[in-house]
Amino acid sequence: MKEEEIKKYGYTPSEIIDFSASLNPYGPPQIVMDEIKRTKKQDIHYYPDSNSQHLRKKIAEKNNLNPQNIIVTAGMSELIDLIAQTYVKDKTPVIIPEHTYGEYEPSSKLNGAVIKKASMPNHQLDVNKINRQVEKNSVVFICNPNNPTGDLLSPKDIKKILEKTKETNSLLVIDEAYHDFIENPQTHKEIIKEKNDVIVMRTYTKAYNIPGIRIGYGLSNKTHIKYLLKSKIPWNVGDIPQRVIKTLLTKEADLFMDKTRKKLKENKKHLKNDIESLGLETTTSKANFLTIKVKNARETREKLLKHGLIVRDCSSFGMPQHIRIAVRRKNENKKLVKALKKTI
Repeated sequence: MKEEEIKKYGYTPSEIIDFSASLNPYGPPQIVMDEIKRTKKQDIHYYPDSNSQHLRKKIAEKNNLNPQNIIVTAGMSELIDLIAQTYVKDKTPVIIPEHTYGEYEPSSKLNGAVIKKASMPNHQLDVNKINRQVEKNSVVFICNPNNPTGDLLSPKDIKKILEKTKETNSLLVIDEAYHDFIENPQTHKEIIKEKNDVIVMRTYTKAYNIPGIRIGYGLSNKTHIKYLLKSKIPWNVGDIPQRVIKTLLTKEADLFMDKTRKKLKENKKHLKNDIESLGLETTTSKANFLTIKVKNARETREKLLKHGLIVRDCSSFGMPQHIRIAVRRKNENKKLVKALKKTI
């Protein structure tokens, strides 16, 4: 959000509480800041490791895979573009759920895709609706948990889609940007080792609240990673971001996430109850955000801005009657509920 828009409502950026970005409010962990502080002048005098070889090794160890199963990119946006450049050709069918993350479609269209939307009854992912759209040589994008609805496909659901993509010689792309907020998430280790045509996309941005450190990564079989590396520009990820991410592959980082996951689970439970006590409906969300049905998303966002609160207007997701709110600290969540009570 632009600073001029914030000032229009009588606030400074530091006074605004941002519920629109679904980031961990307890991050970043201190280990990230400590690593940045260790940066010396000579550290920026050299080009970084062009293919992030050492970091790929560390991520592979964490996921019980080989470095050849990993690609590191400058955020998930670069990875989405790489996938589109590598696998989407003129008139390639690209299947996208009706209400989901907005970057799959433009990246695919730029490469000549024919976009096919899978409907979402009750704003939930439907495996049968997705599979019905898949034809020969398709690319299927699934956000899991889905953004902005937060619903989660089970391993059984993923297997069902994978069976369809195998049958049609298609590629399944699973976006797991909110993977770290799920309890007991699927690892995908086995389906990757089985050489399936699947690419799993992940990021550290949401879980550790580091959107300024642009790193995402992909998990896939060696053939797909080889193709993606050919499309990737050299030196796409700087040395300092690579070093920062290594600190998040430690037991200390795991402990940080275990603690914050428990806090956010409790915060989310109370926030959901408080919102529903106002007579508002929320979608079933397994992620660190809730999607709320309101009369008019744009107007609700404007009204909440007057209270110094930013929420996500879901009109761009094709849901003009919904807003998305990140789960934040308890005292911040209470301010939102209080403002909603006055607003709606």
